[in-house]
Amino acid sequence: DNGAVYFVGYTAKLYAFDIKSGKLKFDFKSDDVTDTELGPVAADGVVYLGSDDLYALDGTTGKEVWKYKVDGGVLSSPQLAKGVIYFGNDKGHIFAVDAKSGKEIWKFSTKNEVYSSPAVSEDTVYFGSNYGNFYAYNATTGKKKWQVKLTDIDKKFRKRIRERTAEEVPVVSGGLIYYITANNGKINALDTKTGKIKWSW
Repeated sequence: DNGAVYFVGYTAKLYAFDIKSGKLKFDFKSDDVTDTELGPVAADGVVYLGSDDLYALDGTTGKEVWKYKVDGGVLSSPQLAKGVIYFGNDKGHIFAVDAKSGKEIWKFSTKNEVYSSPAVSEDTVYFGSNYGNFYAYNATTGKKKWQVKLTDIDKKFRKRIRERTAEEVPVVSGGLIYYITANNGKINALDTKTGKIKWSW
């Protein structure tokens, strides 16, 4: 986008390099305390970056366009679909934010951390949260369509492995969602409409 490639260093600094010359166009460091390795997403001349908060930056200059305050910080790389940014946070919420204005469209709680970046297909947002839960939400209204438990975690082990249960990005294809549960390494195929597990390997 804008003839540039964007990436984030561990210090929460965003870098933009000219795709032809390799020269640095700009860098952006947020005021956030938390370091991040979340990948940015760029479209229509704007770069969206998740850290403690969600930022929209001018893709040419790096100037801040807007900032959306996030209680608990952004945990999953933002995904953009049909003018809406979707992401999860440390407080167990999934968010939908208008890409142009930075205004919240909806948010709902899963009660577990959302490290998994959402996948958006047609009118549905798919994502996983910690402790083996997987969800489908209406992309426009935020209403939950279905929820399924993919793996069970003993409560006494939750703190130890909480960052390893649901970090992957779902893939949607041919009426199925493919998703890896990190704690047991299984690949799961779910029906997009019902959430029914077709197979697990």
